Amino acid sequence: RLPAAIAQEAESVILCFTEFMYTDFGLRPNQWQPQALHACLLQTFPAKVAAEAAFFEAVAPVLEPFFTFLEGQKELPLAASLRQQLAYIAAQIPDQAANPSHWGHEKLFVMAAFNDGIDVRDQDQMAQFTRFYQEQLMGSSLVH
Repeated sequence: RLPAAIAQEAESVILCFTEFMYTDFGLRPNQWQPQALHACLLQTFPAKVAAEAAFFEAVAPVLEPFFTFLEGQKELPLAASLRQQLAYIAAQIPDQAANPSHWGHEKLFVMAAFNDGIDVRDQDQMAQFTRFYQEQLMGSSLVH
């Protein structure tokens, strides 16, 4: 029932969220807490997820029904609190993700490649960009 543009991002949003909640916070769905959701969506996502604005705009509309589903499956004890926290921070998610001051090193690198017209999904193009980047970095360190 999601609009097509949001539905297109749904699988990626859910996979990223569940992975980071587990790998970065050590939490399974039945352990998710509003504080961890807040940190994941406003710190981890902006730092690690290199995606277009549509992805970040889809986060809240995708996660809200996902939480409702997990609540119905008896997998999400704090569903109401999580939905409330999500609603509170929803507008901040795309803004945080668009701000380079919140990006991690890997995301900065990928976004630099993307901005240079590199297809970041193409391994050959990324390898070439990496070599160019390293040459530029080595050249600048020799000068200084």
